[in-house]
Amino acid sequence: MGRRFDLWCLTVVVWLGIAGAVPAVDFTLAEFDYKSAHEKAENSVERLRVYRVVEDEKASTGKALQVSLSKQLIAEEPFRILSVPAVDTPSPGLYRVTVRMKVQGMMNTLGSGVRILAGDRNARTVYMNEFEAEDSYQEFSLDFEIREGDIVARPPAVFLEMARGRLNLKDEPAVAALKAALEARPNQELVFDKAREKESPFTEQQIALLNSLGKGPAKVTVSLDFPAGKTGQTSAMAGSRGPSTPFPTLRRATVDWVRVERLPEPDSLTVREVAVKYAWRRPGETQQFRVWLHNRSGADKSATLRLTVRYGLDGSLVLGERPVAVADGGYLTLDWPWEVPKDHDRYGQEVEAAVVENGKVTDAARSWFAVHPKVTAVLIPYNDSVHGLRPVRYRHPYTPLPNVGNYYEQWAPTPYDSAGLVPEDIEKPFARGNSGGFLTIAGLRETVAGYHERGVFCAFYLEGHGTGCRSWDLLLDKPEQVASFAIQTEEFYLKRKRCVEVDYPAFLRGEWTNPASPEREPDYPHTGFVMYNGLFKEPVDRVINGTIEFCRLVGYDGIRWDSCLPFQAWNRDILGNEYGKTPDELRQIQLDNFARFRQEVRAANPNFEWRMNGGIGALMSKPEDPFDFARARAIIENDFHKVFVADDGGIQEEGWGHSYLNFPDYKNVCLNYLRAVRYESAAYKYAGGHHAHMHSYNNGMFYTPDDFYKQAFTLLGGAHMDSMNYGPFPDSDLDLGVYAARFGEFFWDPKLTQLEKIDEKVSLDTDEDLWFAEAGFEKETARGTRLYVLPIINPPVTERWQQNRFGQLPAPVRKPIGVRVKLPPGYGKVRGVFLLENSPFPAVKPLAFKVDKGAVAYEVPELHIFKVAAVEFER
Repeated sequence: MGRRFDLWCLTVVVWLGIAGAVPAVDFTLAEFDYKSAHEKAENSVERLRVYRVVEDEKASTGKALQVSLSKQLIAEEPFRILSVPAVDTPSPGLYRVTVRMKVQGMMNTLGSGVRILAGDRNARTVYMNEFEAEDSYQEFSLDFEIREGDIVARPPAVFLEMARGRLNLKDEPAVAALKAALEARPNQELVFDKAREKESPFTEQQIALLNSLGKGPAKVTVSLDFPAGKTGQTSAMAGSRGPSTPFPTLRRATVDWVRVERLPEPDSLTVREVAVKYAWRRPGETQQFRVWLHNRSGADKSATLRLTVRYGLDGSLVLGERPVAVADGGYLTLDWPWEVPKDHDRYGQEVEAAVVENGKVTDAARSWFAVHPKVTAVLIPYNDSVHGLRPVRYRHPYTPLPNVGNYYEQWAPTPYDSAGLVPEDIEKPFARGNSGGFLTIAGLRETVAGYHERGVFCAFYLEGHGTGCRSWDLLLDKPEQVASFAIQTEEFYLKRKRCVEVDYPAFLRGEWTNPASPEREPDYPHTGFVMYNGLFKEPVDRVINGTIEFCRLVGYDGIRWDSCLPFQAWNRDILGNEYGKTPDELRQIQLDNFARFRQEVRAANPNFEWRMNGGIGALMSKPEDPFDFARARAIIENDFHKVFVADDGGIQEEGWGHSYLNFPDYKNVCLNYLRAVRYESAAYKYAGGHHAHMHSYNNGMFYTPDDFYKQAFTLLGGAHMDSMNYGPFPDSDLDLGVYAARFGEFFWDPKLTQLEKIDEKVSLDTDEDLWFAEAGFEKETARGTRLYVLPIINPPVTERWQQNRFGQLPAPVRKPIGVRVKLPPGYGKVRGVFLLENSPFPAVKPLAFKVDKGAVAYEVPELHIFKVAAVEFER
């Protein structure tokens, strides 16, 4: 990549597709290949034993392929059911796979599914809850797209940006040559000139890779399988779907036929995607939208592109309209910046890009993001490692799944935590204080800059204690400033010191190796914890000044303390000296220390935010009355947490995550979990801040009933998720995080108060046993109305967590549910009733209503897991 070259070594050529539709191709038993994937395996006999060819009068040919699910065969990997001969996909367009099949087993469960795969283009798992009846044929479809590569479908600048990221192109002369070639003849494939190979900055393989990015294959093989399902493990993350992984519930599946067909194209422009660059913006900052269109109508097309932002219940802002023209078979990418008005409504935003022809919207795409001065108010964790776990239900053939994560925390990036935030030499690698491994300031800065490019807030983790060798140096040098320390032998200190000062420098010189893993850097033991006393100015200054300098060097936006409350003052040191302070005086010293931190750090970084791993035991424990929200507010009244979370500060509750899975814990009962969230939320909202649940596993929410309800109860009760992504949800094609991003203001706004005595204000007209009095909020709005937020929940089938062995779901309510809500005193009119819809994507849907006899009546159309209505009353 670093060789000399000339720009003319790269040429371009048009990608030629084959026009014309492809007729539907049906495959039945005679074309099913179910043996080749198994007959060479060591356990081929066991694998092939699960198959039977059965006589079936309802099958199209009178015969079908039946396969039994073996728990042992799916324990470690998916089990291939069948594949069909590869289908020609010669021209760009949408294709559809349809499978006619039936199942036997436990219906309305998520224990098992049949996955449909269209090569590597798309996939769908059909779970048992999607079959209407046992042993009854049903058709299931999956769409996929075949298109030209990104080099053809994207503008040169966009393709270059994508290629640099995917291929990690850092050789600037090579990038310049690629840029020149793309601009010379845009939207055409590159051709490698064999005769001038030595002069080329790219190899033939690299040219082929550049041309292949995003490009569909000429043939696609459709297959079916049983997804892997490891269960019965004791480790929290050992199961295929986390600790709640259900046992298999499908006994056997019978497949009649598989069909592949080319779908007709619309007679209009298609909005492929409206991409949002930044997951979160502050008012006054600029958001960037990128709209991608294509035209497969058979004729050149012109239209109007309209961009609209929607927010709140019925807020709408048309950002503008632009004329667009796309040749038949062509693509168009359009960048659209938007400076968010300083007075723009906060919280969730939906952006819609719509094609308008002759005054009518012919196609549209949408995405979501948040607007707020403080990310803590709209916090949704960003976690790259689990993004692949989320799109269980999302199967759009070409629009990517929105990633609304806006908060990232760099764990343990300092050398000594509260004993020192900045390394002695900022140009050299340093050992992490509360972890293993070595970091550099330059590397941290690059990581943070990358997240900022996506609108992701970056906080750094800081132990309230000191760690590393310096923590013990300070302990020995100034023991009077130490309130407590973890008991460790001198051996830990000496081993760590040797690693940092001797072994790691030798490793960098190539003079030290680990025989078991030669490329692995030296390990060192953890050394800590040392608690410094906030009575003394020096340890407080160390954290304040260190935070300011660390943020200057790296670019962090905020801090998240761990293990203890920051700046605590203690009445005794490790030498036994007493300082004669009263509890009230110690508390005031801590408050003064934090006030200093807030003032001085904000002076250097005006948008700086803070969170801490904390929680108040009296709020997390079983209350005498879970609906006594006045008591919850009283608990926090004189607590440090109240001051800390004021002005949209945040609490991360790791203790919550380590408790609810324990059988004796109050929150182990699902209903109590929801009640506990509400109880805590009443306190933290009263204090003006936010709380977030850190669960006992950090790899995200999976497609299991327990995970549906955990994340739903967290949101509906008024809390955020922490350290993990939201997960998929049966009600929606998207994950619950997108719903939270759009509708967070109706659950997270500190101005909300818990709606009390809901059962006296709300009634349902239904025969189903639904929870409607267990969650709800109210608040006075900026326009002088009163808002009720009213969830209805289809409760879980088990009383406690971790008891739903087969992933059973409650029966969906498929008929309208009548709701009647009494008008609040002093309010005689209803401005509107709005369904905060989650199916198939977040959207506000006005509901018809009638006001009569001091109440408003409306209907919720159906219910799977939960629905939320917002009722706005006027005086």
